[in-house]
Amino acid sequence: MRENVLLFVSDDYATITPSVKRLKRFESVVIDAQGELTHEFPLTREDLTFVDETGTWKFEPGSFSISVGNLSSIIFVETEYGLDIEPPSN
Repeated sequence: MRENVLLFVSDDYATITPSVKRLKRFESVVIDAQGELTHEFPLTREDLTFVDETGTWKFEPGSFSISVGNLSSIIFVETEYGLDIEPPSN
């Protein structure tokens, strides 16, 4: 059976309120006869950025929620991915 797997990222606390869930990855995969699937999505720092009030892409350290599911339901939700790493200064 073929299924579309979607990965969403939410910033739990930000200086502005970005979109609640932002689609960052998706892939059409084949699920085995038992209906089980293990799939990995890489995430980068850019996946955790948002557009601020000046129109600039911004990363803020903090807590993020990761949601994985299909179009009709969220299969797995993991919260509290804390990132306290400041970007290197230019």
